[in-house]
Amino acid sequence: MKCTRRAHLYIGLNPDRAYGIFFNTTFWSQFDIGAEKPGVLRMETRGPELDY
Repeated sequence: MKCTRRAHLYIGLNPDRAYGIFFNTTFWSQFDIGAEKPGVLRMETRGPELDY
């Protein structure tokens, strides 16, 4: 079976809660999880529409 879809899941944990962001796209995507700016999550895609 060949997978033709990509979906990314980001899971964050805080002392009092957990959360997730489902980033559903088949287009080019980039994630910056605190590398450029500590404490900042940046997600980017080149697709015309974003399903999250």
